[in-house]
Parts: sequence; structure tokens; C-alpha cells
Amino acid sequence: MKRICLIGDSHIAALRLGWQRIRARYPEVEIDFFGGAGGKMKRLRSDKRGALVPASEELRQDILLTSGGLDRIVLADYDAFALVGMGFGLIRLFHLSKFQRTVDMIGTVQPPHLISTEVFQRACMNSLRTCRAVQIAREIRAQSRRPIVLIRQPYYSQEVLRERDRSVWNDAAVAGPKLEAEMERFIAVLEHKRAIKVAPYPEETRVERYFTAPAYASGSIRMLAGFDTLHEVGEYRHMNPLFGERVMELLLPTFGPGFAEVSGETPRLAPTLEEPDRWTSAATS
Repeated sequence: MKRICLIGDSHIAALRLGWQRIRARYPEVEIDFFGGAGGKMKRLRSDKRGALVPASEELRQDILLTSGGLDRIVLADYDAFALVGMGFGLIRLFHLSKFQRTVDMIGTVQPPHLISTEVFQRACMNSLRTCRAVQIAREIRAQSRRPIVLIRQPYYSQEVLRERDRSVWNDAAVAGPKLEAEMERFIAVLEHKRAIKVAPYPEETRVERYFTAPAYASGSIRMLAGFDTLHEVGEYRHMNPLFGERVMELLLPTFGPGFAEVSGETPRLAPTLEEPDRWTSAATS
């Protein structure tokens, strides 16, 4: 039996429900889900004794709910780790592009700051490097050589185009290719230099390249007791159990055969927040 620890924000609801749809096909795999809605995962801390623990009662209650009764993550109990959402994904860079762009990214959006390509690359690198998913991955990697996989935050549903402030999304085709290139640079650092993998994105769920098709977005479930409460009409950030199923099908093979440990010394995930130049140079080397 292989045990997987899956940590995330409210996107964990779709994955948890998606896993329930396919778990019978994987009798040798057991998954514990640990989630916190909104920004609560900022309160997840390492106790420096081999466990991640909630530093607030609100997060503790969310973790109890999503895990089915566990209130701490004992790292030695798991053969592999996955982290979903928590700021990791192209959505984060789209939000960044509202305020900072290069001249070749100008479309209908008029950002307050036009910057050079080099500065933009550094801004993207820093934004992804400091997201909560990567920070938690760093905590795990510091104490474990087990496989770690990041799952990107899903693309917004096309419902986002109904938003009043939707210019950045109408303009997605202009900025998107450059943002994707920066995302791939960052992923290269994680996968090839830091022993962190990134799960493939379920391409069949995408429409117009940067949005999620309605079939995978409508009927999304809130991360509440019972996991049977629908989001309100017009919700565009969260996906449904069918999307979660597709993600989970792609996740398991990403861990590798037999969930082998990272070889050699435990690698350092990333420089501290005070070392941006070393991180950026790693991405370009």
C-alpha cells in the first residue's frame, strides 16, 4: 500500500471528489487530503520535528474536515506528497500582468508599469517562488526525500468573461504565451534542479487555451461538511468532480515507478526570500 499526502486550498474539494470516482481502480493507493479554504494555508507550519501543523484553530478545523479526522501531517507516514493550488499556476501570473507588462504584451490592457523583459522575468520568478505551494514544498523537502508533485491551480471558467473587470481575460491570448514561457522556466528549475515535479495539466479541460470548458467547471462543490454544497451560479474559480478526476488520473503516474525517493542528499528546494538573485540565476543556467 502506498500512502499519498495531498495538501491544498479549496481546490482540494474537486480532487477529493474526483478521487472517490476512481479510487476503486487503484486499490494499492491511499490518499489523505489536507485542505484549508481561502488563505488559511498560510497558517500551516513545520514543527521542525517531522510534522506540518495548523497554527490557527480555523485551519485546524478545515484540516480535520478534509482529512477525515487528522489534525497534523506527519511526513514520515507518507510515500509521496502532492500540493494543489495555493498560488501555483498561470493564474498568478495573469494577475501579475494586470500591473506589469513588457511592450510585446500590450493589448487592450494598459498596465500601470511597462518594464523590460529581464525585470518581468524576475517578477514572474519571484511571484511563483513565493507562492504558498512552493513554500510548503520547501518545508517538506527540507525533511523528506519522498517524491513531491505540484498541481497547478485550474484555469478559470469562461464565466470569468462576465466579470466587470475582465480586460485581462479578454486579453489572455496576448499575454498568455509569454506567461506560459515564464511558467515553463520556473518548472524547469523545480523539476531539474530542485527535485520537485509538476503534474501534467488535463489538456482536454481547456477551451480558448486559457479557460476551463463548462463541462469541467459547472457544478463545482464547496469545501464544506458533506462535500455536497454547490458553489453559487457564476462561480468561475473552482472546478467540478469531473475535473478532479482528470487531475487525479494524471497525478499518480507523475510520482514515478514505485514512488522512488530522491537519490543522493536531500536537495534544497530554493534560496530563502533574501536570495532572489541566486534563484533567478538557477532558472537561466
